[in-house]
Amino acid sequence: MVKSEEDDGEAPEIVLDVNHPDFESGTGRQFYIKWVNKPYSESCFEFERDLILNEVEYEDHLALFEKRMVKPTREDMKRRDKVNDVQRRKLYKIFGDNIKKSDEANEEYRKTLEGRVYKNGGQLRDYQAEGVSWLISNHVNERGSILADEMGLG
Repeated sequence: MVKSEEDDGEAPEIVLDVNHPDFESGTGRQFYIKWVNKPYSESCFEFERDLILNEVEYEDHLALFEKRMVKPTREDMKRRDKVNDVQRRKLYKIFGDNIKKSDEANEEYRKTLEGRVYKNGGQLRDYQAEGVSWLISNHVNERGSILADEMGLG
């Protein structure tokens, strides 16, 4: 039998033996599952026991979820703010409205975006890099913007 903790302090038992008399009441935790290649409308609640019995690998996903749900400490938030502030200042020097336009710096930034190879091996095309730099420019100057096309592909 596997046990897990609940908020009320009691650990409900997970009974994995189908022939056990407490099989129906020993269900343990429930998880809301979005199944792969299924729409969100087909998401459902599943008991941990059923996931174990059907050999569904859920532990890694659960660990990632719990890691995402950890609230950052004040020190972590301050550290992130410092890093973000440095990046914001760097971008403002390139894209800021109040700075004399440095087209060379803007063009250099676009070339950097075009030259970067991403994890999947892809690279931005020149028009994509121009769109990203335009979005960054609007963000730095606190202007709302939406980048779209007219191809009608969805």
